[in-house]
Amino acid sequence: EDMQLWLWGFASAASALSLCVTVCDMTLPGCPLIFVNDAFCDTTGYAKNEAHGHNCRFLQGPETEPEAVFEILDALRNARDTVVRLTNYRRSGEPFQNLLALKPVHDSNGVYRLCVGIQTELSSKLSAAAHGPRLETLARVLTVLPSVVPVDAVASAENMHTRWVAADAAREAFATYESAHKAIMNVVHEEVPWIIPMSDPAVKPSVGGAGA
Repeated sequence: EDMQLWLWGFASAASALSLCVTVCDMTLPGCPLIFVNDAFCDTTGYAKNEAHGHNCRFLQGPETEPEAVFEILDALRNARDTVVRLTNYRRSGEPFQNLLALKPVHDSNGVYRLCVGIQTELSSKLSAAAHGPRLETLARVLTVLPSVVPVDAVASAENMHTRWVAADAAREAFATYESAHKAIMNVVHEEVPWIIPMSDPAVKPSVGGAGA
């Protein structure tokens, strides 16, 4: 696999993070998870083998905000950076507030290959100041994540249907630490959790496609 070495290196680095990290394969139907780190397992209660191969909608539940799900779907379909706050559920059924950032990754042939998710729990037991270091780490991780990974192989024919997304992938909200941190803090302090300040009103959400 032409991106396997990059994935191995990324997985090794992500394993050391205290933030939840996920990677989904955007070339497969349903965008299944192909990597989750230990922090994801600790936070959600799901083992890696329970998460791999499944769409991350298994974290949703009765109180998950539909508008947040809609924003996630639109960001996935249009390959754009976003941050969203939503209610997710642990394996035990316990709800928790989740701050989720998505970063699309293309290969150098212009094919939309992966979407990296970086997540952290927003605990009501902690003050805003206590959340600060973790949110700063989140912003720094988003800043260093690549949008394009060089590959040697020519894009395979079955992936050509995803090429159209690459032309619209220039809207990078996480280009600098300052822009990433501002986007995160705007979402954290919104009274309405699902409002996403980075959303482009010109983007028309499509119907169908990948879930979240």
